[in-house]
Amino acid sequence: MPWTLSYATLASMITPWQLPPQPYKLAPREMHIWRVVIPRSLHSLSGLKSLLNEEELTKAGSYYFDRDRNCYIIARGVLRTLLSSYLNTSPLALQFTYNQHGKPFLLNSPLYFNVSHSKDIILIAISNQEKTGVDIEHMDSSRDYLKIAQRFFSPGEYQALIACSKENQAEAFFNIWTAKEAYIKAVGKGLWIDLNSFAVSVWPTAPACLLHSADETIADWHLQRFNPWEGYKAAYAVSPGIEQINFYEWVKCQ
Repeated sequence: MPWTLSYATLASMITPWQLPPQPYKLAPREMHIWRVVIPRSLHSLSGLKSLLNEEELTKAGSYYFDRDRNCYIIARGVLRTLLSSYLNTSPLALQFTYNQHGKPFLLNSPLYFNVSHSKDIILIAISNQEKTGVDIEHMDSSRDYLKIAQRFFSPGEYQALIACSKENQAEAFFNIWTAKEAYIKAVGKGLWIDLNSFAVSVWPTAPACLLHSADETIADWHLQRFNPWEGYKAAYAVSPGIEQINFYEWVKCQ
């Protein structure tokens, strides 16, 4: 689905996920965002687990709860499956490394990726741009939005949030939160970046954008929100060299 859809349409609709063409191919200015629905993927758990290396299996075993362990196995197994398909290699042949802030990269590869998970949904973004980030959040109604925003958002973002009507505050909060998370993940510094040191736009009917940043040039970024599933919000952040976004559903059985 290209960016030719209006911003308002993309922000208000449930994103139309499609089955991918075979074989997987990524054009130079293209990004693919994959949706993995965890309950649908549990039947593939043993096959995906067999794709993990020793370090990943150890990490999987460190999770106390089955749901967290299963989520990690599915996310890492699908990631290996996808990357190996793009690169036409074995999933176990892939070697990951990490930058000083913990963001993972592939060794000796032109592909970059980012993974996000919330409740039952995993998103995996893959592109040839190093600055690639994606975030998904389940809209948990039990959260104290204003308290979180007052602590972590920029003053302008917080003022925009409290100016919203109460019925719209949850959506506005997650519009801000997912865009901020996608941005810091794309930068590659994660929570090493102070969340109130930069600001993003709020309203879903206007283009998502980086309004200001203490460390980055605003023109170097493209942000966009989308609705990955009912009750969830998501956003991606990439360099402006990306001109095409396709949304794919992962359904492969192992």
